[in-house]
Amino acid sequence: MDLVLALVLFCITWSVIFFAVLPWGITTYGDAGSVETGMAESAPIRPRIGFKAVLTTIVTVFVWGILLAIIYWWPEIRDSVSFLANLERIWE
Repeated sequence: MDLVLALVLFCITWSVIFFAVLPWGITTYGDAGSVETGMAESAPIRPRIGFKAVLTTIVTVFVWGILLAIIYWWPEIRDSVSFLANLERIWE
């Protein structure tokens, strides 16, 4: 796998995990009951974006490593598991 493709895979994985992590632990002004005039009720009080970005990066490194291992060793995995070895014949 090319270095650029590996970095693209990392960025896509990071983005998906980040958007999954964003709503965790959010308290909105509407939930707290402190909405002022001109303020959206759905605005978060403390979004903690920095913490979530660091958490996302840590989780992404592990998920990305697993994805790279699957991509790199796929022929060996496919040949060692009997039902996976027959997939190419089924798809033809």
